Amino acid sequence: MHKLSLFRNFSLRSALGFRFASALAAAVLFLGSAESRAFECPLAPEVARNINTRSVYIDKQASIADPKQEARNRKIRAPIDQFQKDINRIADDYYRQPSREKLECGQRYLEKWASGRALLGPKVSGNGALVRFWAAGTIGIAVLKLGLNDTNSSPVLWNWLRDLGAEVEEFINQRKRESNLYYWSGYSLGVMGLVLDDKSYQDRSRDIFLSSLRDIEADGTLPLELRRGQRAAIYHAFAAQAIFGLALLHNANFEELNKGPFGRLVELLKATATDPSYIANKVGVKQMRISEPGWISLYDSLVAGTSAADVIDRGNVRCPQILRLGGDLCQLTIMRSGATPVHR
Repeated sequence: MHKLSLFRNFSLRSALGFRFASALAAAVLFLGSAESRAFECPLAPEVARNINTRSVYIDKQASIADPKQEARNRKIRAPIDQFQKDINRIADDYYRQPSREKLECGQRYLEKWASGRALLGPKVSGNGALVRFWAAGTIGIAVLKLGLNDTNSSPVLWNWLRDLGAEVEEFINQRKRESNLYYWSGYSLGVMGLVLDDKSYQDRSRDIFLSSLRDIEADGTLPLELRRGQRAAIYHAFAAQAIFGLALLHNANFEELNKGPFGRLVELLKATATDPSYIANKVGVKQMRISEPGWISLYDSLVAGTSAADVIDRGNVRCPQILRLGGDLCQLTIMRSGATPVHR
């Protein structure tokens, strides 16, 4: 049997669906939109330059969380979390039903934080660097859905995005362990590579994707995530989510992907959601329960050969909303396939 390529194609954004998004943005700005439904543009929160969060874990396995530190972190992250939720909603709404009002809202929203050099202050803790690279991925996907580029956006915005990309790359350069954080930062770097049309970022992100597949054992487990005590199952699901994002970003052939290590990891997650005993026995610790990840329904549809054009049909595929992967994953699937969006 002919072996399918793991990648359907791999190229810069100009060759794929982002070309359509950029062209759409130009057309909407020039012609406007006939859409009459009111759209309320949110006010951006105050710019957050510093991110002084701390690890919430109090044990060596990073499995027991301190609720007081969790609360402190939530307070510090509040404006960053709100910014991500808002720009994600604006971008998803625009991609679903474009209008000049939404596009200009998204531009203003982004440029407020860009002009304030958000997330790039002098006081960013080690844990804060994680918050920053996750935010960079969410922001980058929003930029792509809005069809923004260096010719239709302000230099202030583009310089900010370049500096965010550089910080993500620096985080990866400093990593000593290739755990779930390595996969997540690889996703954000790949997103910024598409935003900035930077092949070196995209190539490195693809290398991280391939490395993540090599990390998966024959039984579907990830050795570094097995070290997480009672949270081992949770962190397998968390790592798998990042790997799925990388697969979408790099337009993987999901039929082929499912035949290899990632398919084994997905099957492990499905089984663990029902019965966590396998991972519990591997770790030697009772596991915190997990549900079957929401993105698996989309994954199964892609494995079955559902076309990108059909992905948007909410009657056939449940489209997961995952903020750290940029919101509506069906939209990302369509963009990366190069298909024309279905506006409803």
